[in-house]
Amino acid sequence: MTHERLLQSWQKRLNLVDWRITLIEDPHLAERDDVLGRVVMDHNHRIARLSIMPSTSEMIKFEHLWAKAAGSTYESILVHELVEILFGVSRKSDDAKEYAVNMIANALVIKV
Repeated sequence: MTHERLLQSWQKRLNLVDWRITLIEDPHLAERDDVLGRVVMDHNHRIARLSIMPSTSEMIKFEHLWAKAAGSTYESILVHELVEILFGVSRKSDDAKEYAVNMIANALVIKV
């Protein structure tokens, strides 16, 4: 499944179809911001831009981030960012909110 189709599928599952969401693969995201994914959103206009580290061998350089996000995949990072949109969680949120978003995203993506 392409990343765009994955985004569309999760938008539908999370009832975010009325949002205009742009997905950008940013190979420099981890170098610049020390994260694997980032969302910038405007709740009033229901617009969001997701930046996600592409799933390539470049990720190996950022093992410290992957260790923090144990078990993360491209899909789980995408879902994490979408859950942040769903709950209006900004990147300035506290650790408890970030932890809650991680738990929800991981629970949604885990294949049993």
